[in-house]
Amino acid sequence: MRRLYSLAVIAFNNALEHNYDDARTYNNLGLALARLARYQEALVAFRKGGSEARAHNNLGCIYLEQGKYKKAIDSFTKAIEISPKYYTKASDNLQKARRAYRKSRLAAEDNRTGE
Repeated sequence: MRRLYSLAVIAFNNALEHNYDDARTYNNLGLALARLARYQEALVAFRKGGSEARAHNNLGCIYLEQGKYKKAIDSFTKAIEISPKYYTKASDNLQKARRAYRKSRLAAEDNRTGE
């Protein structure tokens, strides 16, 4: 799977070099980079595909999907701080991340106590 994302990054960069630089291309590039754990590069691509708040929200969605709940919470919080008008979407995602984080912490505690 990693190889496919690497090929996708090459394809999206090629598209951008040939002046196909729309928001969708940048967002897809950001997704491929994030799947390769190249998060800072992904954030840059997401920024070029939309607003700063949207970039942090997108990165938060990736973190949430990958089970990196604390980082997801931080990203969604940042999106809300940057743009309060983005509050509804990022807030919904923030609540999902907080629930998943609590659930993962409870599961970890259960595993430690043997329950």
